[in-house]
Amino acid sequence: MPGAANEMRPIKDEDTLRIIDSNLYDFIKDHTPYQDTDEVFSYSGISYDFKRFKDLVEKNIRILSSLPYLSAGDKVVIGLLTCPESIALLYACNYISLTPLMVDVRLSSTEYRRIITEADAKIAFLADLSSRNLKSICKAPCLKNVFILSPIESGSFPARFFWGWACFFMGFRYMFSSRSIPNAGVWSDYLKLDPGEGIYGDYVKGDADTTIIFATSGSTGQRKFVMQTSRALNLNIYYNEYYFDFWDKTITSELTFLPIFTCAGFASSIHMPLFYGKKILIHQVYDFRKIEKSILALKPNIIIGSVGMWEHFLHSQNLGDSDLSFLRFILYSGEKIEAERIEEMNRVLEEHGCAVKLMQTYGMTELTIVAMHTPETYNIASAGKPLPMTDVIICEEGTDKEVPVGEIGEICVHSIGMMKGYWLNEEATAKMLHVHANGKTYLHTGDLGYMDKDGYLFIQGRIKNMHVSISGTKIYTPDLENEVRKLDGILRCAAVVCKPPGRNDVTEIMLFVELTENSPLRKGCEHKIKSYCYDNLPMFLVPDKVIIVKEMPLTSSGKIDYQSIQQQADSYVLKHKVTVINVK
Repeated sequence: MPGAANEMRPIKDEDTLRIIDSNLYDFIKDHTPYQDTDEVFSYSGISYDFKRFKDLVEKNIRILSSLPYLSAGDKVVIGLLTCPESIALLYACNYISLTPLMVDVRLSSTEYRRIITEADAKIAFLADLSSRNLKSICKAPCLKNVFILSPIESGSFPARFFWGWACFFMGFRYMFSSRSIPNAGVWSDYLKLDPGEGIYGDYVKGDADTTIIFATSGSTGQRKFVMQTSRALNLNIYYNEYYFDFWDKTITSELTFLPIFTCAGFASSIHMPLFYGKKILIHQVYDFRKIEKSILALKPNIIIGSVGMWEHFLHSQNLGDSDLSFLRFILYSGEKIEAERIEEMNRVLEEHGCAVKLMQTYGMTELTIVAMHTPETYNIASAGKPLPMTDVIICEEGTDKEVPVGEIGEICVHSIGMMKGYWLNEEATAKMLHVHANGKTYLHTGDLGYMDKDGYLFIQGRIKNMHVSISGTKIYTPDLENEVRKLDGILRCAAVVCKPPGRNDVTEIMLFVELTENSPLRKGCEHKIKSYCYDNLPMFLVPDKVIIVKEMPLTSSGKIDYQSIQQQADSYVLKHKVTVINVK
C-alpha cells in the first residue's frame, strides 16, 4: 500500500520551482526512471518501449520544425483520441514552442472549422471520426494541411484490419476521402515529411511558460478554452510524490481511459505515469460499459476515473468474486458525492481484497489539482487539504469577501497551477480572475464549499447546474436548448437528464419540444431535430429522445416548469425500461 510521501521528506518550494521550470518533454526525460528498453505503453496488441516513444517524439519535432509555414506560438489543432501518436505529437509541439489546441473529437464539422479559423491554425490533426465531413472542415481559409489519424494507427495488424473495415462500413472512409482533398492526408503521409535523422529546422525551444490549450467541459455554461502552461502541468504531477509514494517500484502500471484532449486526461493519465516510470495501459474500447473487462484483464495498479465509472464497475455483474488486490491507488474527482455512496463502494472494494480506499481529489482545467488526500488523512466527506504553495479561501458568492471557517461560499484559489486565461475570451477571464486586497490574483471557481478548522476542503456543488456522464463528461443542458431554439418552428424546448436511482451518472438526455402552430418540423420532427443536433453540437449533447408536447408545462411566473418536465422524463424512462447507460 502506498504511503504518504510527505512524511518521507520535507517540501522545499525552491526545489519544486527549479524542477518544474521546464517544457513537458524535458521534464519527463530529465526525471523519469525509465530506461530505453522499459515498456512505456501497452496498446492495441503492441508494446512501446521508452526509446521507441522518444524516437516518435523526435520525429515529430523534426517534421514540425521543418514546415515553413509554422513558427513559435502558432496553434496546432489536435482532435485525437489517446494513442502513442497523439501523445508524441503533443510533447513535440510543446518542445518547439508551438501551441497545441486540444479539442474534443466529438465536435461537429462546423465547430472544427470555426475553431481552426479563429486559431488561424495552419495545420490540424483530426481523428478518423471527423473524416465524414473533411471537405467542410478543410474550407477553413487558413488551413495548409490536415492529417487524419486512426486511433489504432500503430496497433497490431488484426486490430488495424478490423478497425479499417468498421470505418469503411460506418462511412468514415478517411483513407479514401482524404485523397480527393488537396491539403488533406493520413498519418503515413505526414511521416513522409520527416527530413531525416539529426536534421532539425529552426525553432524556439519551449519553456515552463509555453502554452497548451485545453477545452473545458462546459460545467459552468458555454465551453471555453483554457490557456495552461507547462509549469502548471509539471507542478500537478510533481506534487503527487508528497502525498503518495509513486516511486514505489511495486506500483508498475496505470490504466488510461480519460481522453488526451482533456487536461485531466493528459496530466493525470499520461504525464504523471511517464514522469514516475509507470507502464501506461491504454484502454482501447471507448465504451465505459465495458471498462470492467479491461480492469479485470489488465490488473492495473493505478486508476483515475469519474464517480460514474467507479459506480458502474463496482456494481457490475462481471465483477463476481474477482480479486481486486492489484489496485494500489484509486481516485475519483469531478463532482460532489454523498459519503454513504463512497462508503458502499469502499465496502465492495474491501470485500474483493482491495487494501486501499477511493480517494477524492479536487481540481479543474483552469487550476489543475487544488487539493487531495493521503491514506493517513482520509476523510470520506472531504476533498483533502490544499497542495503546497496553493492558497484556498472561501468567499461570499460574487465578492472578494472571505467567510468564516466552516461557512459555505465560493471556492477561490491562488496557485502556480492557475491558467493564463481563456483563449479569445477576455470577458470570461475577467469574471474568473480577481485581484484581492492582499495583492494576489485568485481564480473564482464557481464551486461551492467550505474549509474546516483543520484546513480540509469540502465540496458542496456547483453554483450553476451541470450533469456528469459515466465517462466523466460534464453535460450542460442549456447549450442543447439554445442550439435547438435556432430551428424554425420551435416555440419552446426543455432538456433534462435521467439517472439511475441513487446514482449521479447520466443515462439519457431527453428533449421536450413545443412546436409553433405552422411549424415545418411537424412531419419527422424527431429525425429533423436529431440530425440538426448531430451537425451542430458535440455528440455528448445530442438528445437520446425527442418528445413533442402539445403544451409545455409552465410555472406561475410563466417559466418552463422543469420539475414537471423531469417527472415526465423519469416516468417515460420507467415505463419504457430505459436501462442503457449513456457513454457520452
